Amino acid sequence: MLPNHALRRTCADKVARSITHYGRAGRLVRRQGLMSKNTSIVVLLATLACIVAAVLLLSRPSESDVYLAVLSRNSNSSIVLASNASTCGLKSGPVVGIPDKLLANFLSANAPGTNSISLSALNGHYALADSAQLNRYVAASISPSVALRGQHDLIRLSRVGFNSDGSEALFCAEAQEGGLFHVRMQNGHWHLVKFVSIWES
Repeated sequence: MLPNHALRRTCADKVARSITHYGRAGRLVRRQGLMSKNTSIVVLLATLACIVAAVLLLSRPSESDVYLAVLSRNSNSSIVLASNASTCGLKSGPVVGIPDKLLANFLSANAPGTNSISLSALNGHYALADSAQLNRYVAASISPSVALRGQHDLIRLSRVGFNSDGSEALFCAEAQEGGLFHVRMQNGHWHLVKFVSIWES
């Protein structure tokens, strides 16, 4: 699947080609009396659909933005972060203070087999680890601390679950213990609402 920026660029290219084709070829076809109303409507609808898709992609909340809002204030180069789809051991709700639907979306976003994502937005705030490499160490029964040479603390970040309108988010961070971070969009910025230790839930 293409990343958001690539999808937006592809969509924009299609719109531009449609407009150019319609502007050049369309004039010729109309002069020859071959342009039908149906053809015009199809071109218009395709262009509008592409524009709507681009707007939706632009407005979709970003997992990186959520991580940054919570973690960038406590930058620490001795801590290594890795992306790892995980519920931190939580299998179902309810969790006090966390909306049921948001929790369900979080669990779904971290279903078995879900891929990790890039944490490059946090580069400069923390050290970053290659999740695939760490998982290979674990599969070989080798402690991740070997890969980190014992000099850093490793924190694994789950994927982020969002509510239906993208105004609330939930993810967990896992080291020796796990914790849930409930985040809400307020005045255009993400703010931490609640932290729940998995052991308390």
